[in-house]
Amino acid sequence: MKKLRVWSWLISGFLKRHKKIILLGSSLGVSLAIFIIWVLPYIPRPNLEQRIGIVGQYRRNQLPEFITLKVSQGLTAILSDGSAAPALAQSWELSEDGKTYTFHLRENLYWQDGTPVTADTIQYSFSDVEQTVVDNNTIIFVLKDAYAPFPTLVSEPVFKDGTIGTGEYVIKRIQEKMGYVEKIVLEGKKDTIIVKFYPSLKTATVAFSLGEIDQLKDVFRNPFDNNSPWINAVTVTETQDQNSYLALFINNNSPNLKDKTFRQALAYATKKPTDSNRSLSPISMTSWAYNPNVKPYDYDPARAAELIEKSLGSNDRVKEMTIKLATTQTFLSTAEMIKQDWESALGIRVDVEVINSLPNDYEVLLSSESMPSDPDQYSLWHSTQPQNFINFKSPRIDKILEDARREPDQEKRKELYYDFQRFFVEESPIIFISYPPKYSITRKSVIKPVTNAIIRFGRD
Repeated sequence: MKKLRVWSWLISGFLKRHKKIILLGSSLGVSLAIFIIWVLPYIPRPNLEQRIGIVGQYRRNQLPEFITLKVSQGLTAILSDGSAAPALAQSWELSEDGKTYTFHLRENLYWQDGTPVTADTIQYSFSDVEQTVVDNNTIIFVLKDAYAPFPTLVSEPVFKDGTIGTGEYVIKRIQEKMGYVEKIVLEGKKDTIIVKFYPSLKTATVAFSLGEIDQLKDVFRNPFDNNSPWINAVTVTETQDQNSYLALFINNNSPNLKDKTFRQALAYATKKPTDSNRSLSPISMTSWAYNPNVKPYDYDPARAAELIEKSLGSNDRVKEMTIKLATTQTFLSTAEMIKQDWESALGIRVDVEVINSLPNDYEVLLSSESMPSDPDQYSLWHSTQPQNFINFKSPRIDKILEDARREPDQEKRKELYYDFQRFFVEESPIIFISYPPKYSITRKSVIKPVTNAIIRFGRD
């Protein structure tokens, strides 16, 4: 008891002596807690600013996908395998004749200006498609002909008045010159993204060096090699673009290249990657319709020599043969290696030419080609289509492409596209090489490089 009385006197004395300090400290603590909990969240703070450089020319209505998907959504979203999933639309139905699609919007959707997203505010411009609004939540699209990939077309993000979307980022400003976008500013809740556009990698690299931007996004070549003074000041991220492929496109109208056997000889004489970077067909390996069992044409110079002799018939004709290999500056080093492969394995002469546009009389083109989300290849390789720049003609493949785009059942479509890839690769109008690399270069002083908050597959 005596000890308790002593401690009581000590504490009482301490409180009397330091009463003012204790009261002041307690008041400050309570005030600070109230400030942090109730006041601080409402004080405006500057957004983290991210400055990105993009190589390419884009118009206001054709912005890169990584921008449009941050600002808005479409009726559908594209999954990683290329199939369509609900986005602004919660569901849809297809009529028995395959020509009428009915989409039903989600409830409680709003544009960035606060107005409701209703069926009459969603506008797509498709040729040969009649769009009808049934009510606030229902849209009907009537097609002239059955077209199974249509749900992937309406994954294109929609906008109200050109720039108002439904996504996490708002377009604050667009700067244009001669019809092309030079700069676009996107504002989110926590960061502001400034995207600048450059006509070439060279000009974009200069802008990066001068500090105009802090990141070069998705370029096909790393401009900072090991000898660059910037090599220790940047972080280089390399990924494989599995939505495009690097290939040799053969002009099937060329007198030297009309023979399938000759084209197959070129395929066997071309070195290709032996890992997952290897592409085998015009359909992405991530697609639900990808056929992994097509003829691979692995590098085999002996088989190539055998086929070239079978095609040309004599060594004299081989020695007289010259093939013109056209490419852009981007793929020049790869073209030079292919030239060495062909001349060594086949004994033919190869002339490499750097071009800016494709001449009508080209023979072989080394270039990259984008792959559509849906496996439909009709517009690219059907014999009637103007985009079929390799002049490929095959009645059997034409029929498969016609049937596949009309077939609504995905499993049946898959069987058709498996056949398409098998027959197409057998004909060798294109020699598939690889999925080309993409590089993003970020200044190391930048803490947080840009990532897609809404990626091409839809919302997380």
